[in-house]
Amino acid sequence: MSSWLAAASAAGEGSIGGADCETSCGGVDIPFPFGMGPDHCWLLGFEISCKDTGNGVLKPFLVMNHHTKPKDAVVEVLNISLEQGEVKVLHPISSYCYDAASGMMVPSEWHWSLANYSFSSTTNKFTVVGCRALAYIGDTRGNNVAAMYLTGCVAMCFDGKMSLNPCSGMGCCQTAIPKGLKYYRVWFDHRLNMSGINDYGGLGRCSFAVLMDSSNFTSSTSSSNNISSPEFINNNSPSAFNSSRGGKAPVVQRARRLQESSRKPWIRVR
Repeated sequence: MSSWLAAASAAGEGSIGGADCETSCGGVDIPFPFGMGPDHCWLLGFEISCKDTGNGVLKPFLVMNHHTKPKDAVVEVLNISLEQGEVKVLHPISSYCYDAASGMMVPSEWHWSLANYSFSSTTNKFTVVGCRALAYIGDTRGNNVAAMYLTGCVAMCFDGKMSLNPCSGMGCCQTAIPKGLKYYRVWFDHRLNMSGINDYGGLGRCSFAVLMDSSNFTSSTSSSNNISSPEFINNNSPSAFNSSRGGKAPVVQRARRLQESSRKPWIRVR
């Protein structure tokens, strides 16, 4: 409880939250300890920025770095669940595509580090899509840093046949991640690529790899054997991560207690 009390103190003396705190952005509910606006509306690590993404369309973004100006808020929030202690967000998909002009494979490999969160091991799976694709995921930050976690999976297809629903190994593979993963990096094995393969299944001679909500992948590909879903087209994919401050349950407890405390002039936790 001591670490939480320090966080509560950092939010300021007096009541937390208030009538001047917005609780919704773009149709997404923003429950405390998440919040927008003045400092007393949110706890450190839970700040949300409500941004106009064009034509008056507002979307919530999680502030990942409070020390940059403007603040680093590039991770779009889809849903916040206090009961499950999870936040569902969008983040880019790594790709490995054949460039006909140069005759070379061009990688676009993604990595992500979370300070106050860990990726949900019960919701997310590392997913690879391609006809000759071998991709790895690990917590290594460089060639000279030993990884505590490293795995990968291979996706192959023959005669252009793919099976994405379910993800069975024919053009798609999935693997679980360990609990408490806070950083990951994705990279492709360059020995397996699409340089000599036609555009099968709408892949565009590309391989894809992403840590994503596996249930979303199933629903988005249920009607077709290709990856022409909004998540892949936009190079973004839903991923859920939990607060790392003691796990899921403590975050829910703290949120509920702080919600109750916000009705009082001073914070009292028993």
